[in-house]
Amino acid sequence: MIGSTRTINLLLLFLIALDAVLSILALAFPQVWFRLIHDEPYIDPQGLLRRSGAVWAAFTLLQAMAYAKWRQRP
Repeated sequence: MIGSTRTINLLLLFLIALDAVLSILALAFPQVWFRLIHDEPYIDPQGLLRRSGAVWAAFTLLQAMAYAKWRQRP
């Protein structure tokens, strides 16, 4: 059980960090996102990437809440 608890902790922390990076790139640095992910210039007339970044930010918050709850009651 101890090994699986540690694995779940590491997985949750990794996913929180990943979604934090995704949301920061999408919201604050969309040009970098397009260069790294698509290797294309940033062209997003409807702002879809920034809206997706807001969703990732919300998801990051929910994952952090899940992690805190998991730490209290695994």
